[in-house]
Amino acid sequence: MDAAAWSRTPWFNTEHIVLRYAGSNWPTYSSDDATAEGLHLSGPNPYVPKDFTVVGGKKDGVDPILAPRKIVETSLAKLWYKLDDRFGECKGSVTFDIRSDLEDTPRGELFDLILAKLLSDHISEDVGNAAQCYLKCSFYCQSGGLFVTISGFSDKIPVLLEVVMNKAVNFVVSPDSLQLAQDYNAFLGSPVDLAEAIYSKRMPQSW
Repeated sequence: MDAAAWSRTPWFNTEHIVLRYAGSNWPTYSSDDATAEGLHLSGPNPYVPKDFTVVGGKKDGVDPILAPRKIVETSLAKLWYKLDDRFGECKGSVTFDIRSDLEDTPRGELFDLILAKLLSDHISEDVGNAAQCYLKCSFYCQSGGLFVTISGFSDKIPVLLEVVMNKAVNFVVSPDSLQLAQDYNAFLGSPVDLAEAIYSKRMPQSW
């Protein structure tokens, strides 16, 4: 293709080209064609659920349990569990309340916010695949540490949980990613979020 035929968008300066084909003019690509190198189908998504069995569910004449029960307690952690006895869905959730060694101060909270941002970016590729199958993973900063929540179809929660925990445990902060998280400004968020917040305050809520 002629390099002179490429254009750039006026907004993001994105390079693109517009080609019009009709009838037999549609191109065909072979595996040896350099143009076809980037054309491929995505691989199998490991988060597609296969088992939709409902465990628990609401039972007639039986009142739902209001609170989870503690089933494991060690010097490092406590594990609480509650079976779904209300909604009858093949879904579940896992929540981790991770305590930080940092003092509960503005400085400590800022470090927790940056860590949550770094971890969210680190697992973004896996979370993107999981989101296609209605699985969610979120990192939240809270006073004294982090909340990690994974929810969705029960069949694949363990798969995503293992990936997220392995990546979090073996996570090494690079100088570039740390600088990016600092520039992001954890309190204000991204420039787009800040612009939307200012816009919503200045624009009338009704017309």
